[in-house]
Amino acid sequence: MSKRIDDAVDLLHAILVAHKAAPCNSSSDVRRIRIRAVKDVAEARGVTHQDIADVYIRRLTPYVKQTRHFDVLVSQWIKGDSIELKAALEKSCLDRGDSRRVETFFAVNHLPLGDEV
Repeated sequence: MSKRIDDAVDLLHAILVAHKAAPCNSSSDVRRIRIRAVKDVAEARGVTHQDIADVYIRRLTPYVKQTRHFDVLVSQWIKGDSIELKAALEKSCLDRGDSRRVETFFAVNHLPLGDEV
């Protein structure tokens, strides 16, 4: 499994946890939880926040064009539309392990966040 997919999925999981604790209702909320999630994942791994932020700044290019684009994709995912975010990760997969990790993550987290059964 590649570090890029591992970092991306861990970051999305941290965003999910943060959203559940304090739901996102605006683009500034998405930005806020992304920044917090980057710091949390970096701290848990003992790396810099830039190492984790690099996943959406460089490593998912050309499928994620910039930080603002990543935030839009996350916002869509939170509202229940994960198609574009999932596609960006799928296109960035390097092997079957990556593909399985992305598929499993989105299968488990496919509902609009906050509408859990």
